Amino acid sequence: MKISNMTFFSKEHFHGGAFSFDYSKQVLNFCKKIWEDEKLYDSVLGSMKKIYHHLSGREKIWDGSFYIGQSQGNPRWPFFRCPGDCACIGPDHNWEGDEYGSGFYSHNVDTKIQQLTLLAGAIKLANLAREDEDGR
Repeated sequence: MKISNMTFFSKEHFHGGAFSFDYSKQVLNFCKKIWEDEKLYDSVLGSMKKIYHHLSGREKIWDGSFYIGQSQGNPRWPFFRCPGDCACIGPDHNWEGDEYGSGFYSHNVDTKIQQLTLLAGAIKLANLAREDEDGR
């Protein structure tokens, strides 16, 4: 309902961790709330840090390597970044409007750890949107 059409590529070479998915309109609408509520933002970012640290075995890493921003200044279009050479995922800028949702595509995702780290943030945001919609 919230994330659909997920596609993964996991070859062990440059940009071998590419993936994409679609966010529903409900997730995009909910996304506005994470900019207004620090706890929501920290919850999404924390899910990314937790899985990265667990999978990489690295306890210390510069926290600035993890980031969630607004693509093109639009609070409904999040992009997620994790450690790597601009390893991130964000909305398809060629999408014709977002009244039905939006496609999201990765950029410079080289490893499975990066893939799963970014996916953790994307799933956490979708789960928070579902909980909000269900009134939990």
